[in-house]
Parts: sequence; C-alpha cells; structure tokens
Amino acid sequence: MGKPKHLLKSDKPKGKRPQPVPETADEFLAGGSDKTASVGASVQPRLLEHLPTKQSDLLQLALESHRYALTLRSDDADTLFNTAQLLTIIAEPIARERPSSTFNAGQAAIPLLKESLQLLEQCLIIQERLFEEAEAQITAANSAADQEPVSSSESQAAVADDANPSSPTEEQWASIVEPVTKSTLLDTCTAQMQALTSLIPLISGSHDALHELETASRVLFDKAFASVTEELSSVISYHSDRAKLIIALAKASYRASLITLQQYSDALTSSYSFPGFESSASVLCDFAEVAVDFSSSAVEAKHDHASVASLCWKHLSDALTALAKAVKLPDAIDLSFIHGRRADIELLRVRLAESPMLFQQAVNNKTTLLKNAEVFYRGAAKLAGASGDLAVEREMKGREAVVKATQENSQANLGGLEDVVDDMREEGLL
Repeated sequence: MGKPKHLLKSDKPKGKRPQPVPETADEFLAGGSDKTASVGASVQPRLLEHLPTKQSDLLQLALESHRYALTLRSDDADTLFNTAQLLTIIAEPIARERPSSTFNAGQAAIPLLKESLQLLEQCLIIQERLFEEAEAQITAANSAADQEPVSSSESQAAVADDANPSSPTEEQWASIVEPVTKSTLLDTCTAQMQALTSLIPLISGSHDALHELETASRVLFDKAFASVTEELSSVISYHSDRAKLIIALAKASYRASLITLQQYSDALTSSYSFPGFESSASVLCDFAEVAVDFSSSAVEAKHDHASVASLCWKHLSDALTALAKAVKLPDAIDLSFIHGRRADIELLRVRLAESPMLFQQAVNNKTTLLKNAEVFYRGAAKLAGASGDLAVEREMKGREAVVKATQENSQANLGGLEDVVDDMREEGLL
C-alpha cells in the first residue's frame, strides 16, 4: 500500500528557506565572501528544472558552497541553517529508495541527516543566545527609558545635531542582520523535527537508537513549544511537524515490537487532534498519508485479522473524511492529487473485503467503493487535464479504466494498460 508515484508531493523541509541568489555585482560585493559562498547555490527550486545541470548536481554544488562558507564563518546561524536544510533535501530522496536483497541505498542518507541535525543543534544554540541577548537589551532599554526621561531641551539638541552633521557625508556599507525571534527559533526546531522524522525509519532496527531518538524528540518538543506564538500558523506548524515525528516513532516502535498495533493507532489519533488541524489542506493531506501508511503496516500482521481490519477501516475512512474537507479549503493546491488519492484509498478499503481480512463492511459495500474510486479517478483526470498535466491525466484515465474492468470482471478493456496495472499492484491497490 505504498504511495502512488504520480501523487508524491514535495518533501522539502518547511520553515526558513535559503536566501535568494544576488542578481547584481553590487549585491554580491555587499554580502562579502562568506555570504556569497552561502547564497551562491541557493537556487530557487522552480528554476532548477530549466537549468542544463541535473538537480542533484546543483544541490551537491550548493552544499559544497555552504560548507565553504562555514569555514569562513562557522558561527553564522543562517549559514548553519541553510547547510542543514540542503543536507536534509539531499538525504530525503535517498532515504526513500527501496532496499534490494543486496543493497540498502537508504543507509547512505544516515550520515547526511545526522550532520544536518548536528548543524541545526549548533544553529539553535547560537540563536537562543542571540534571542536572550536581544530580550535582555530590550528589557534594559525599557527600564532606562522609564527611569531617565529625556528633557525637551535635550531632545531638541539631538534633533539639531542630526540636521547639521559636523562631518561631510561619506558612503558607508552596512550589513543588515535579521533579529532572532520566536519564529526563528521555531523554524529551526521544526527543521530538526523534519530531519529526525526522515532519520527514524533508517535506524529503527536498533532499540537503543530508538530510545535515544525518543528522548531527543521529547526535549525538542519542549523547546519548540516554548517558541510557538499565538498566531494560528505558528500553532499548526509546530503541531503538524510534531505529529509526523510522533507517528514516525510509533511506526518504528511497532515494527520493533516495542508497542502494540493499538498503541500505534492511538498515537496517530491523538497526534492529529490539535487546534487548527482541520483548517489546513496540507495538514489534512498529511494526516491522510500517515493513515494510509498505518494501514500498510497493519495488514502485514499475520494474526487477529478481524481487529486489524477494523483499525485499517477506521483510519482509511478517517483519511477519506480528511481529504473531503481538504478539497473545500482555499489552500488546497493540487486538487487532482487529492481526488486521485481518494480513489486510491477507496481501493485500499476494497482490499479489506478480500481474504484473509474479509472485513464485513468492506464486503457489504464493495460495489459502492469501486464506483467511488471510478468517480474520483475520473474527476482527477479532468482536473489534471484542465491544468495541463497530461501525464497525470493519462494515468488517472488508465486507473479509471482498470477500476471499470474490475467491476465488470473483465480484462478485455485493459489493452495497453499493463504498466498502470503493475503500478497499482505495486502500490497494493489491486
């Protein structure tokens, strides 16, 4: 029951992004050599596909540039953050590669993610110090202002001095440093959560390592929560990344036989019950994905099929409810993705009608579930076609044809759709 290839969304870390590339010679010179090294490869993602070099090569070049910037100034929080983000971006697709019988490519992502976490920890230490210093300065300034009010004559003299400078005007350069705020600290904490979420599946075979990561996560949750502001976006950002990390830990713990399937299920439900959960289409889509992932893990159980099927049905149904809400929200971007995913999940519910699960609700509603999947695929194809995504449109039409043939119990209309059928089988949909 893996993620459909055509429906994969971007997994780039959220939060603070690398600074844009300077566009003029003055901008390069004004930044200094360390700044130039840091931003030199921070190419906007939407431009990468138009460049003659492969994206992976560009990211590697950017990483080398950022590492060089760190040799010039190892205590620059922005450079530490950007370097860590690049490491995570490079590591995530490697981590998702499926292991073969002889080679596990995902293991190559482990040192990248560990380095990213180390840099983010250094970054956060520096940012916390700067934040505390700034807060202390503000407090001292407010205290001084309250205790020693400036007289009107002193104020007029200061204005006169500013209006009549004693020295001639000279061109001066200044480096603008953004103040460290609670939002800055939260960005760094959420980046750490994202890196940890990617790392956990790669080392889940070690009980000791899982325990260490769980302890580190609890400390990180406390630090991140302390940086959450009253803004709804801040609350959602924290809780969303926290939920993903908790679910990653729960999944790894379940696979390591440290918790039961019911405990894994409870972790999923409790993690996605935070304020604002239903106000964000992206968070609702994320919830649907972790629910599908739970079902994929659960169906591997070799016993107690009735209770396993019941939990799978619950979470898949919750995923459908979440996606139905997501399509109605203004921040829902890729509607063809959402409708296609709804169709996939209906087919996953159909699979629960098969042996060994034989879940009664799935058996009783199999015809309706297949019809729903057909309708959702058709809608996804129309939306993809309207947006000009012809490849996805063909894929969705192909899946719709497969579902139709399944309902008719006929293979006659599947000519030329062998690849589509193979993909759907690989994803556990058939």
